[in-house]
Formats: sequence, structure tokens, C-alpha cells
Amino acid sequence: MAIRSKFELERYQYGIDIRKTHHIYGKDDKIISFGEWIRRRQDRCIIVEMSSDIGKHEAFFYQELNGHDHIIRTFGSIENNLNQIIYVQEYAQQNDLSGLLFDTHLSQIVLIEIFLQIANAMSFIASKSIVHGDL
Repeated sequence: MAIRSKFELERYQYGIDIRKTHHIYGKDDKIISFGEWIRRRQDRCIIVEMSSDIGKHEAFFYQELNGHDHIIRTFGSIENNLNQIIYVQEYAQQNDLSGLLFDTHLSQIVLIEIFLQIANAMSFIASKSIVHGDL
């Protein structure tokens, strides 16, 4: 039995491990859908489908940044015969940060906690020599 790094990505198959439920977002090079585990897991997840050009580039980042408390976790990839790279990622309960900030009145203490979590995650990203281009 091979020893698996805690940051190594799992391999999944549509129809056996996971299925797509409904569409969340999409444009030409990236489509995001809700996912549902068929077996083994209970975590809520999304499925991110990308063209192989973008997917191969992002694969390195997903694996390098996995395991940090304040960065969305990538569970693994889905095997496919298309010219796509498909990842299964953690579903963010509160959707995205901008939606939370616009839709909810947050106390100053909560805003400071959010800021500290972002700073912590950005410090981790920088320590990996990765530049986050759209924060």
C-alpha cells in the first residue's frame, strides 16, 4: 500500500464516487457546479471543470495550498476523457466573501477576525512564492 501525503489529491470518478447536481457559475474556460458524494464522504463540495490549459496551471497551486485553515480545500480530481481538468473542492457555506460583506452587517470584531484570516492565508500563499492575482 502506497503512503499518501496529506496534501496529495485523491482521484475520483463520476457516477462512482461523485455526481454533479446543479450549475452555479460558468464561462468559456471554467464551470462550477454543486457536487454530491455517492459514497465515502459527507463534506459538501463543488466541482470545478476547466480547460486543460488552465487546469494544469492551477493544479500546482491547488496542491501547494491544500491544508491551510483559511484556504478552500481541494479534495481531489475527477478522471475524464474530455480535454478538461476537473477538481472537487470544499463548498464555502457562506458563498463568497464579497456576498457576505454586502449582505450581512458584521461587527467590527468579526471584520477584524476576517481580516486576520485573510492576512494569514495571504502570508501562507506568499511563503509558497505564489502571487494571488485577484484578491
